[in-house]
Amino acid sequence: MNSDILAMATVPVQTFGVVYDPKKALQIGTVFVDLDLPFFEGGVPHA
Repeated sequence: MNSDILAMATVPVQTFGVVYDPKKALQIGTVFVDLDLPFFEGGVPHA
């Protein structure tokens, strides 16, 4: 078996922050406020 390292990842620890209520989270697509980022399609922001 080959023991060469193909890749190595570092993942920062994410603290549990503010969350949306379940109804709003389903509308937005995430429960975490910190992950609710703007989506750009063709250079036009969509919320």
